[in-house]
Amino acid sequence: MSGGRGGTTKEEGEAAKARDASVAQPTQFAQLVPDLSKVDTGTLTVSGDQAIGGSALALRALAKVAAEVADNILAAAKGPDCTILVTSELDLATSDALFLEVRDGLSELEAAAEALLAQEPAAAESPFEVLPVIGAAAALSAAIPSALSLLAARRSITTYAINPDDTSAAIAVCGALAGKGVTVLHDQFRVLTEGEIHGRLDRVQANKQALIRRQIELSKVNDEDPDRKLRIELIANLITAIESYLTAISSASSAGGRSALTNAILREVLHDAGSARRFAVLVKGYGGSSAQLVNDRPFWFKDVFCIVTSMGITFLLVDAANGQIAAGGSRSGTVSVTGKIGGNLEFKSSI
Repeated sequence: MSGGRGGTTKEEGEAAKARDASVAQPTQFAQLVPDLSKVDTGTLTVSGDQAIGGSALALRALAKVAAEVADNILAAAKGPDCTILVTSELDLATSDALFLEVRDGLSELEAAAEALLAQEPAAAESPFEVLPVIGAAAALSAAIPSALSLLAARRSITTYAINPDDTSAAIAVCGALAGKGVTVLHDQFRVLTEGEIHGRLDRVQANKQALIRRQIELSKVNDEDPDRKLRIELIANLITAIESYLTAISSASSAGGRSALTNAILREVLHDAGSARRFAVLVKGYGGSSAQLVNDRPFWFKDVFCIVTSMGITFLLVDAANGQIAAGGSRSGTVSVTGKIGGNLEFKSSI
C-alpha cells in the first residue's frame, strides 16, 4: 500500500539509498589512488665545469690525433729508419746555432793549445803570425780565439715554461712514434749522452792540464831567452782563455735556464753524422672542446647522455740535413660517448 500524501514509498527509499551508495563508492576508491597531477616528476642536475668524464675523453681524442700525426711524419720521413727530435720550441735556430758556436769555440781552443804544446818553438807562432811584432797587451787578445765572441755578446739563455697543452701533445706524438719503431727523443725530457761536444770538451780540458805542465817546465829554466818568455806568456793567456770560455758555456743563465753547453749537447743529435736521416718536429697543441647533451627522461626510464670531445695538434717536420720543411699541418681527433646514467657506455672515435 502507498503512504499518505507527501510521503515516499518503500521502493523509492531503497532507490535513493542506492543512488547515494553509487556516488560515495568512487570517492572511497579515489582515496586509495594517488593524484599523479600533483606528483613532482623530479629533475636531473648536472653540475661542474666540464663534461662527464671530460679528462678521459680528451686523452682518448689526443691519442687518436697523435697517431695520425705520427703516420704523417713517417710518410714524410719515408720510413721509421731515422732519428726524430720532438720539440715545442719555436726558436729552434737560436739553440741550434749555439751548438755550432760551442763546437767551433772548443775546436779553436783545442787547435791553439796543440800549437803551443808543439815541441818546435816556431809552432808557437803559427796560430798568431803577427805576435813577434806586437806588444804583450796585444798578445793577450790575439791568444783568445775568435769564438770567444760568445762571451762578449753577453747572451742570456732562458728556457720558458711550455704550455701544458704543448707538453701533452708532444708526449702523445713521442709515444705514437716510439710505438712505430722510430728513434725518437723529446727535447726536454731526456738524458745527456756523450758525443762530439763531450769529446772536444775532454780534449780541451786535457790540453789545459798539459799547458799548465809546460808552463811550469818553461818557468824552471833560468835564461833571458825572449822566445821562452813569450811562449810562457802565450801559454798563460791561453789557459786563462780556456778557463773563461768553459766557465761561460757551463754557467746557467740568470733566469735559471740551461747552460750554453747543455743546449749545445741537446742539439747535437741533429748534427750526428752517424745517423743517416735526422729530423726535428715541432709539435703544438691547441685548445679542444667538449659538448654534453643530457636527456632527462621521466619515471623509471634512465637518463640518456651524449658527449663529444675534440683535440687538435699542429706540427712541422724539418729535415736536419738541409733545413727544409718536409711536412706540416694541423690535425684533430674527436671522441664521442653515449650511454645511460647507471648503464653501459658506448665510445666512438673519428679523425
